[in-house]
Amino acid sequence: MEIPPNLMSKREIRWQEEQKELTLTGEPVLTLTLSRPQLRGPGPLPRAANRYYEHLSQHWLRHWSRETYLSACCTLALQRERSKPFTPWSAALSGQVTLLDEQYLSLSLTVREDQGEGPPLEYRWGDVWSWRTGAPVPLGDFFPNVRNWRGGLRQALTQAVPEQVGADPLPSPALRSALRRWFPSRRFALTQEGMEFYFPQCTLAPAEQGAPAVLLPQSALPHPNKKA
Repeated sequence: MEIPPNLMSKREIRWQEEQKELTLTGEPVLTLTLSRPQLRGPGPLPRAANRYYEHLSQHWLRHWSRETYLSACCTLALQRERSKPFTPWSAALSGQVTLLDEQYLSLSLTVREDQGEGPPLEYRWGDVWSWRTGAPVPLGDFFPNVRNWRGGLRQALTQAVPEQVGADPLPSPALRSALRRWFPSRRFALTQEGMEFYFPQCTLAPAEQGAPAVLLPQSALPHPNKKA
């Protein structure tokens, strides 16, 4: 089912950003930045997606305002006892649209926490929505006639990771094991070129590289006539 062009023109996506600074006795301790998409237009998707992203934003706001803020305050007190400077922490939820067409809306989202020392903590994932149903689209729905689509994706990722992840890639046996364990069935996004897959920090590369993203072009994706 295709969406008429006049309806597509009425669809609008804006990003709403909220910033908040948490302090302790007047000293900045933690800065929060939350950016979430807001959809407008006909059909079931805007209402469903807006409700989901509002809930997601509030979830991270509560977590950072409680557990993360408490940890930052404890670190500040410890640094004061040691007569050492304290670097305020920061946490952010951000995202971007990776694909917008007549069938799908795809977004890439990132949660990032900087605790002053060491590499920032990072987690990335993707959301793919159907305009027609207003629901998320599972990864397997994009390979309806491929018997071993998981195996095909793992094979393609095994070839792509060493080229895209950067320095210090995992050796082949460890990489294959990691791809089985951390198969990104819920961490993917659509792009004009193909599909982008996201992996947890420290699984495919050192922590300094954050949460790796690997792009598979259309030609590398499994299809019925390709053997996994």
